[in-house]
Amino acid sequence: MRNRKRAAVTAAVLTTLVAGAPTAAGTTETDGTAPRGGHASSAPLRGAVRAAPGPAADRAAALAAHIVNYGSGKCLAVPGGSHEKGIGVIQWGCGGWKDHFWRFDNAGGGRFRLVNYNSQQCLAVQDGSGADGAKVIQWPCGEWNDHFWR
Repeated sequence: MRNRKRAAVTAAVLTTLVAGAPTAAGTTETDGTAPRGGHASSAPLRGAVRAAPGPAADRAAALAAHIVNYGSGKCLAVPGGSHEKGIGVIQWGCGGWKDHFWRFDNAGGGRFRLVNYNSQQCLAVQDGSGADGAKVIQWPCGEWNDHFWR
């Protein structure tokens, strides 16, 4: 079961890594439509222009994505688009709201920070807890281990 979950997360990251093609001018322009289905969707926001990705390993840093739960089909979101540090994240019906999009920042060594597109805060575990059932929150990004995901 754990391997299936890891495979699903890996597939989500890979889906995000291969999305989008840079234009000749070195930018990727979006058409404002988010792809449906899959594990993660490329995060085009109407009229958004993103910097072209560098090396393949860093492509995730140039993209934002919906993170969709397989069971519910709902997106990882920040309630009410809050910028409050420490607020718990939730699942919500996927939409075009900025708080429904997350950027995968490659930190090396197979580690990523998941940064909310709206608040620019990282997905973290409250109080750095290692306990089962610990609350997952947004927090200003730092170098704490609970800010890194694989």
